Amino acid sequence: MSEILNSAIAKVQSAKHAFCRFITANDTGKNSSHQAGFYIPKCTAALLFDTPGVKGENKDKFVTVKWQDDFFARNDQSID
Repeated sequence: MSEILNSAIAKVQSAKHAFCRFITANDTGKNSSHQAGFYIPKCTAALLFDTPGVKGENKDKFVTVKWQDDFFARNDQSID
């Protein structure tokens, strides 16, 4: 396995909370869909939000994502 993959696995195993998923073309905007940003499945929303979402309403939260130990994506908007 690659060094990045081994590092990611080790971090998930040692984290208090973790979320992993493969990034899709929808997440990146490559296929020009209506989606903007990363899709967070309902079952993992509790990692980001204190209360569940309400059908028909959007919730948002600004988060910082740390990629591969040294790259930060700041002020990303997360919508439930």
